[in-house]
Amino acid sequence: MRTLVRRTRWWALLAAPLVLALAACEPVAHSSFTVRESPASAVTFRLLSGDASQVVVTATAAGATVPGPGVWRVDRSDGSVVELPAGEPTKISSDGERVLVGTSLWSSGSVLTPPSTVMSEQLSFALFVDTDGQVKTWETATGTVTPVETGFPRPAGTTSAIAKGVSDDGRTVQYELQGSNRIERFVDLDAGAAVDRPNGDGSSGQMDRFVLAARGDAFLHIHQVCDLVLDPEPHDLCDPSWAELVKLPSGAVARRYTNPDGGTGMRLTDRGFVSASGQVAWVHREQWQARCTADPTPVGCVTSAQMVTIWEHGDRSFSLPTSPFPSIGTNDVDSVDVSARGRFLVADVHLSVYTFIDKQGLAGVIDRSTGSTENLWGNPLPPSYTETNSVTCSLLRGTPGSPCSLPAFAVGPQISDDGRVIATTSMSGKGWYEYEADPPAAG
Repeated sequence: MRTLVRRTRWWALLAAPLVLALAACEPVAHSSFTVRESPASAVTFRLLSGDASQVVVTATAAGATVPGPGVWRVDRSDGSVVELPAGEPTKISSDGERVLVGTSLWSSGSVLTPPSTVMSEQLSFALFVDTDGQVKTWETATGTVTPVETGFPRPAGTTSAIAKGVSDDGRTVQYELQGSNRIERFVDLDAGAAVDRPNGDGSSGQMDRFVLAARGDAFLHIHQVCDLVLDPEPHDLCDPSWAELVKLPSGAVARRYTNPDGGTGMRLTDRGFVSASGQVAWVHREQWQARCTADPTPVGCVTSAQMVTIWEHGDRSFSLPTSPFPSIGTNDVDSVDVSARGRFLVADVHLSVYTFIDKQGLAGVIDRSTGSTENLWGNPLPPSYTETNSVTCSLLRGTPGSPCSLPAFAVGPQISDDGRVIATTSMSGKGWYEYEADPPAAG
């Protein structure tokens, strides 16, 4: 997903051989379960490198894998650690040699300050709007700044630009042009071509979401218009609603997925994901209603949720894991990660419709190639932790009072490029779990 490979034009080669290869895939079980840090630890898993060699954790004190508080990169093979800059770790390169922590970029031991935190998947390039108002790229290795908009004049009425995305080689960029008509622009600097798409301003329930593939060969566009209907109960009515996988630099649509249930309130959300090469995309759809309880203060909930995978020759829908705890409605998706070629999607769900129960849990794996799903719990059950919130205990355990013992289900799953390794933290907000497949999976 994050390797530095310049454009491989895959679209013309994708047809029958790939379909046959997918049909021949075997389901993959991530049955090897290891607790690297317990749910009672002071250490929390944060990031997994694409090659699965490195993990980033944060710690408030020493744990089984790190010597003290701070942000640490841990080598999975030998357990060696490197202390990283303080801050929130948000992205790691496939080889683990670059980590974005807050506004600092740790790169092979050096701490850099990129001009923007809009960075490529490999953290090799940043995209930013300079003080002169122009969109430019910045290269991590050299610090070289390259203008983007030379040869690509802005339309009349444009007031400003917002940096959105950049490919791993820095040669394809995505930015929003604001003004009387908002435009999402994708520029291929090698081809000397730009693709523009209208970008709804959010009024009248319109939503447009764009995601650039890491290698710059494609992007995902999610579009929908929803109205709030009050009768018989408040719910969304969404139509039209679709997602497109679009080739670059041509701008041709490789595949459009049309939401078949917009009239029933099954809406597409802005949760979109695309594989590094742009061959596969995933979108999230859900059905929401404003009143799910008889409480004096109505509680909204998601009554149905799915992940939909899109590729040039088709699409496929998958249901998300359901909560083992008593709850109202269907729990909504929280964190999501996708393997390199888009075969595997890992996600978890919110454990309660009540917003003050801010806990995730029940992580699962979806395999688009075989159509199978796998829950990352129950084989064996994860360790338990002590919950001190009495309301949480009452709602999730079914017994009033606190403290109570709850299973610390996997939370925040991330998957390696090849789909073999999955790392998570736990429902306690602490810990580091790992699930591994045998034999190796094909991501």
